[in-house]
This record gives sequence, structure tokens and C-alpha cells, in this order.
Amino acid sequence: MKNILYICSKLIIAYFILSFQSYAQNKKNTVITDAFENYNNIPREVAYLHLNKSTYIKGEQVGFTAYVLDKKTKKISLIATNLYVSIEDSDNKVITQKLLKLENGISSNIIELDSSFTSGYYTIKAYTNWMRNFEQQDYFAESIRIIDPKVEEYIETEAVQITIDAQFLPESGHLLDKVNNTVGVVLKDQNGFGVPNAKGRVYNKDGLLITEFQVNHLGIGKFLLLAELDNDYTIKIDYLNKEFTFSLNQPIEPIGIVLSVVGSKNKTYITLSTNDQSLEVVKDKTYTLTLHNGDGIYAQEVMFRESKSIVKSYDLTSMPTGINIFTLFNNDNHPIAERLFFNYNGIRRLESSPITAKAVGDSINLKVNFANMSPSQFNSISVSVLPTETQCYDRHNNILAANFLSPYVKGQVEGSKHYFTKVSPRTKLDMDNLLLTQGWSSYDWNNIFDAPETFKFLFEQGITVKANVNNTDIKNIQAYMVDISNKVKGLIIKPNIDQKSFVLNNVFLEGNENIYISELHKTNGLKVPNLYLQGFPNKIPYLDKNKPVLKPKFLYETLAYIEDVDIKSIKPINKVQKLDEVLIEAQRDKVRIRTDELNKKSFRNNIKVITEKDRESFSTLEEYIRVKGGVTVYETRAVRTSGRSPDANSGITFYTGTSISPNSNQLMDIFVDDAYIGQEIAPRFFLLQNIDYVEINKTGLGTGVGQGFKGSGGIIRIYTNPKHAQQASSNKKTGKSYKLPLKFATNKKFYVPKYKYYNDDFYLNYGVVDWKPRVSSNVNGNFSFKINKSSIPVTLFIEGIVNDSAFIFEEKTISFD
Repeated sequence: MKNILYICSKLIIAYFILSFQSYAQNKKNTVITDAFENYNNIPREVAYLHLNKSTYIKGEQVGFTAYVLDKKTKKISLIATNLYVSIEDSDNKVITQKLLKLENGISSNIIELDSSFTSGYYTIKAYTNWMRNFEQQDYFAESIRIIDPKVEEYIETEAVQITIDAQFLPESGHLLDKVNNTVGVVLKDQNGFGVPNAKGRVYNKDGLLITEFQVNHLGIGKFLLLAELDNDYTIKIDYLNKEFTFSLNQPIEPIGIVLSVVGSKNKTYITLSTNDQSLEVVKDKTYTLTLHNGDGIYAQEVMFRESKSIVKSYDLTSMPTGINIFTLFNNDNHPIAERLFFNYNGIRRLESSPITAKAVGDSINLKVNFANMSPSQFNSISVSVLPTETQCYDRHNNILAANFLSPYVKGQVEGSKHYFTKVSPRTKLDMDNLLLTQGWSSYDWNNIFDAPETFKFLFEQGITVKANVNNTDIKNIQAYMVDISNKVKGLIIKPNIDQKSFVLNNVFLEGNENIYISELHKTNGLKVPNLYLQGFPNKIPYLDKNKPVLKPKFLYETLAYIEDVDIKSIKPINKVQKLDEVLIEAQRDKVRIRTDELNKKSFRNNIKVITEKDRESFSTLEEYIRVKGGVTVYETRAVRTSGRSPDANSGITFYTGTSISPNSNQLMDIFVDDAYIGQEIAPRFFLLQNIDYVEINKTGLGTGVGQGFKGSGGIIRIYTNPKHAQQASSNKKTGKSYKLPLKFATNKKFYVPKYKYYNDDFYLNYGVVDWKPRVSSNVNGNFSFKINKSSIPVTLFIEGIVNDSAFIFEEKTISFD
């Protein structure tokens, strides 16, 4: 740091306030900035799964909550609705997969660890179709361990002889002769995990000690080296009373430029250094230094004159939050050095107040509140509740690391949640050492300069259904009536004479749900259509990005006996409700009796009960009211557009006048099941089979309508009867049910396993207390939920999004007296 300040005192330091708009200063800079903007001028998403555990026993459920965020704004993404979740074995073979519906960027579900699984390591992935276009890890991938008690009788601590894999990585990728180089150190053991707190010494070829260093608990550190071409360097590592010897094994270049980064409390200093021999080569040549964070880019010219160092400084308050990527380009626009830096300023993370717990019967009510949380904004958290002594929550990742770190680096980061758990000066130093050893970022400039104009994989919102018409008598088809399960009823599609297909967009079918379509024929009424349906997508796409993932760090855990473990998921029992006795009388004049009874509540006997004969004579409510009600019906233009699904503003209106234009008459007010819906009826009420009875009051008198409804144009009250509609459609084959090859997974409930004992080592280390996938705040800003009463201390692993874009990541331990 003293060397940096000394250099700064000898140079004119340029201070740049980053606006993150790309102002190209010359044609050369324009090439770089334009290429980046073209590559990145599209929305991006990042997926993350909050898993309830990292180690599972076969027979349990994997509980998870998915969060999909906008990569640039770090807010909930509202673009894609289709999320794919899969579990693959160690050979990248898909064992199980699901299609989930994202609502406000969040979804939750469970995966049963059934007979398809055995002991081993598996990778759980989550991704949208759009994420498949990019090389960055915007998708989610994490390793979990599954233990099959029939295969592994015991969970044992493996005793192995320690071996060390050492990597020595020059800052910005180069060691330069006769320049102070920073060298990153990464020490891994035989299982791929960091060797904690090991000490090292660096010697030159003559055996003289040059410097010493110590790595942190994740096996990462650094040292300074004044490199010399004619020297060889040896590093000796002391660990567990044993000495390990390594060669530096990095070439020292005679000519080049080194890019180094040093952060202070308020600023970041970027130093470009060269040596005497290189200065004659690089002098007066134009280089470009860029800074981007995966969103905007800032570029500036730099040029060596007489000095061998150039120093630039940036205010942390003006730099983007999170990862900042500095790249140096030569005069041919080739990137020659890169360094990553992390800016913690601006990360919005809220912490909870003390959690309150109250015992109620066999349960405990927990209440969590976060300071400065606004109940009016989007708030949702997920909570895993495990015994405090648990050995099965050894996850590397968390929601902050998944959004601020993982998408920007090439490699997998061990214990990435450490860098966001409790931010301190030591944490910031650990983060900088991590990024020093990461080398180049996940943004490949070759791909940026050669970015495709179009993308192969598109955003998906539900399933698009194409219905191909096979009927040659299409000229006599008035319309197709579509019921999309229980979500959309009575959708009307009116095709042109020459139209051979129509499309249904944003279809969300779950589980056993299907699409029911009826054909309205001019002479034969409702009949079974002759259609061939295609769904897009029709299968879950495979994510062919098999970047290695780190295994959960549970290889050094305490021995736990699991031979007699009894895992039984609580299954819901079939509930049978006893009905009261019902006396069925003769059905003589049933409709008339019911009409008379309903008319007691009506003004001037305006009620008309829909009969089976009415349903046979009239297929739509529109036709029935036009004939039986003596009112004029007008269809909005959107409904009459051939082959198109009506939008939210389409429908039909009613009025009592005789003019062919509804604008010259007072429209009738419409109520559905006593709820006022305006003066236009939605498409799902078109089918008469969905209607029980109607009340048509042309005068509006005696309606009892509250203030705000004049009723001068008259009142129409519509009362639905879905049960009757289902019975009517089943008695007569007036349509066909169509299945889609791919549907959304039904949201299944998480069932807490039962255990033989709740105080033995197995339960304390591997048991589950509860899992709450989605907890929303109440009007007071409290998150309240209930868990089973516990006699042991528990830890709450809480993650989520509050205040639209503030992050929650906490581990809270609670003891119950």
C-alpha cells in the first residue's frame, strides 16, 4: 500500500466518476464498448434454489424454494414463468425433472428420493430456457449427497493421509521480470477442499528466503514477488507437522504489462506496471482500460509515457455494486490482462430482530421481523429448521453468492456464502484474494466480439398450444369453445373459413389437468372437434452445461450409526366426510318450483332458470339472452377477430334499445354471483352450460344496487353453477379432452419425516425438524409460522427477498425451555 501511495504522489491521478453510460472517446474504444453493449443489451436472469439440506437419507424429500432474479437489477424477475429443475447422477444422467411455474419470480416444490436413487453424489439444477444461451453460470447447480441405509450402514469419518495440490496464480495472469508481482495461492487437499491456515515460505534458486505467507481457512492467500528471469523459485508449505515442496511453475515474461488492484476504505486503485525493457515497446501506444459489471461498460484510453506505472483511482460509492471487471486491451483490441474486484457498497441485506417463540399445544409459533422492512412491498422468505448440531447443511452457496458472485467467475467457489455472511475488513480481504486467484472472468471477449444477432433459446411463459384443424367442413364451424382446466372457462375461438389452425398462449396445466374443446357447428350445435394439438415446449430441455460442482463438505463428519434408521414420510389419509341425510322428492315441475322460489327475491319475476332444454337449444349465454331476454346483444370487436383468443377487454354487452350501435343506448350493468363486473361480460360466461340462472331487469328498479350504480340501462344478474356445467358436459359428448405431453408440476406439500428417536446422534446430525418453503409477511411486517414442538435447540436457515430487492440470509439458533 505504501508503494502505491508513493507512486500516486509522483503522478497526476485521474479520478473518474462512473456514470455507467458508454461514452466512446475514439473509434478504437467504440469497437469495444459497442461490442459489449450489443452482447449485453438484453435481459438476463439468475436462478437460485434454497435447499432444506445438503445431505439426505433415501426416503426423504428434497424441499426447495426457487428464486429467479434479474441479473442486472437484482430484483425478482417477472419475465420467464417456466423453470426447469432436475437431479442428475455423477454420470450426468437425469434421474428426475420437473417443470415449475414461477409466480413473481418464485416457486417451491419437493422431490421424492424414491427407488430411483441410491447412495452417492447428485447434482440438482435449476434453469430457464433463456439461460441456456449463455456461458456464464446464471443457472443453478449444486451437489447434494444421498445416503441409502441399505448400501451405507454407517456414516463414517474417513481417515486419509493428507496430500496438497498447490496453485500459484499471478495477478492479471502474468509474471513480469523485475516488477513487484502479486501471486495468489490456492491450496487444496485430496478431496478438493481448501487446506486451512497453512503457512508457506518462498525461496530463490540460491535457497534464500524471499517472503512468507499464510492462507485462510479456505486455503487461499497471496504473496509479493519481485520476479527475475534468471531465477527459479521454490515454495514450501508447512501443514500438520509435514513439509510439502513445490515449484512456482509460472513463466516469467521479459516484456509485458501487469494490472493490479488495491482497495482502500473509499477508493480502488488500479496500477498498470511495466519494466524498462517493455517501456521501449509500449511507450506512446494507446491501450484501453475498461470496467464493466455485466451491465454497463466504461472505457478510457491509457498510454505509457516516461513512467513505468500508470495509476487510476475510482470512488467506491460511484462504482457498481458487486463484481467489477477491469480489462486491459492492446492497440489491436485484444484483451491482455484482467482483474476482478468486489464492491460491497450498495448490497441491500436486512437482518432480523430477536425471534420470538411461543408454545401452543404440540406446536411452537415463531415470529420473525426484519428492521426497515416495508409490508407493502414484495416480501417472501423460506426457512429450513434443523437440529442445531446438524451435519447435513454444509452448502457452499447462498442467495447472495448466487447473484453477486457465481455468475461472474469461471470456477466453483468453495464456501462462497462466507463472503456474505458477516462482512468485515477480513471478509473483504478474503474476497479480494479469491478474485485474485480466479484469473479471467466468465465473460469471454471472443464471444462478446462475435455475439450472435439472434438467440437459439427463447423466453418461455407457459405452454403455447397449436390446434391444427383436420375438419374439411370448416365453413360450417361457428366457433371452438375451450376450457383450459379450471383456469379459463368458455374461451371462444372463431376461425376464418380458410384457417387451418389456432393458437392458445400462456397455458398452465398442472398434474392431471387437460384442455377440453367443443366445436360449435352451424347445424349440429356442440360436437366433438377434429383437432390435433401440439404443445410447445413439449419436453424438458437438457441443460448441457456440466461444469464441475463442489461436493458438500461433509467428508470429515462425526460417525453416526444409521443401520436402524426408520424414515417414514407422513402421508395424508383419505378423508371421508359423512353427509346429512337428504330426502329426494319427486321431480315434478322442478324448474317451475325453483323459479317461483327464486322469484320471491326478485323484482317483477325477472329470474329465468336455465333448463336442460335451454342448453340443448342455445349453446351460449349470448344467444339465450337475445332470444329469451328480449334485449340487444353486442359483441366487442376483439372477440370477433378470427382465430384469436379474446383479450382482457373483450366480451359482450347488453342494452334494451333497438339501435344497432350500443353507443346510442344506455348499457346494462352486469353482476356475476352478486359481484359487479361492469357493463361487459368476460368470455368464460359465454357457454350456457356454465350458467345456473339469470335475472334480467330491464328497468333497473328494485335492484338494491348501492350508490354508484344508476341502473338506468337495466341490470343483468348471472349466477354460475360449475357443478351443473360439469354434469351437463359429461351427459353429452359435446367436446374432447386433450392431454399435453408436458405440464407444470403440482405444488406438493413437504412432509416432515418420522424418526424412531428424537435425541440420538442420527437425529441430531441428520434429522429434519421442518421446512417452510414460502412465508409471507403480514400487514405488520412479521413473518409468522408454526413448527412441531422440539425438546432440542434448533437452527433456522433463512433466505429470501424483502422490500422488492433486499436480501435475507441468516442462521438463527433458538433454544426452548
